[in-house]
Amino acid sequence: MLISSLRHWACPRDGAFPLRPRVETWQRDEAWEGRLECPACGCAYSFRQGLPNFLPRDEPGWLEPDQQLELVERNRALMMPRTGRQLHDERVEEAAVLRCLAGLRRGRILDAGCGVGRMSLRLLRRGHEVVALDFAAGRLLHLRALADGRPQLNCAVAELTHAPLRACHFDAVVCLQVLEHLPTPELRQALLDRLRLALLPGGRLVLTVYNYNRARRRAGAPDARHDSGIFYHCYTETELRQDLHGFRSLRLRGLVCRLPAAYRLLGHAGVLGRRLDRALTLPGWLARGWAHLWLVQAVK
Repeated sequence: MLISSLRHWACPRDGAFPLRPRVETWQRDEAWEGRLECPACGCAYSFRQGLPNFLPRDEPGWLEPDQQLELVERNRALMMPRTGRQLHDERVEEAAVLRCLAGLRRGRILDAGCGVGRMSLRLLRRGHEVVALDFAAGRLLHLRALADGRPQLNCAVAELTHAPLRACHFDAVVCLQVLEHLPTPELRQALLDRLRLALLPGGRLVLTVYNYNRARRRAGAPDARHDSGIFYHCYTETELRQDLHGFRSLRLRGLVCRLPAAYRLLGHAGVLGRRLDRALTLPGWLARGWAHLWLVQAVK
């Protein structure tokens, strides 16, 4: 952990800033082992291998059972094998996110729930400073290795509704396929409120969540589980707009076409398939009925 990264972290409990570092071990110019102390409430957060850990393990029920299950699964499966269709879906999503961030020159971007860092790495290559948060430490260590020591990358272990975020600090926040895995409406709203507060005035939120499309409506309720047991919630357009009421500007569109006739073909058509995918999920009835994801671009 570079000492310069301290400008990003505030106490998750009371928002106090800055945190005081107590370094026990250095490795080259990095603080490697030690703790960060809150000057207001006195809470301390450890860092190991240069990675701050803000998980509230000392609090009873610090994660819901569904979140505990997801944490175990994410740490167990660092990199899941992906099919050609899954790679297509990822590229469609990544390209859409980068379009939403077009014109933002070397900004400070929060990747909230970064996973293995597929978006963080793309943002780093474009010259942005990236703060990457995830509650699976193994994935952050993997991301840091892939980034090859770039000082523009700042990682921390955190549960997002208890994240160490300063108010009015980020030019943009990216949160991809994370919100829907929180098991209650209250937790989902708390995360959206926390991300909004972390943005500078005029800052951008780019969000993707599962769409409650026609196929999912036929399957049943908007709440379900993957084969791994991980919980997910699917959003209608109306529900998503209601939950994002705190933003002054809001644009929604569909992302990743799941039309039965096109689904298999698009994944094998390369760049052309991705362009067609984008065209088929423009705002409207087709997006609401057949898009796999909602893409949100909101301005604080």
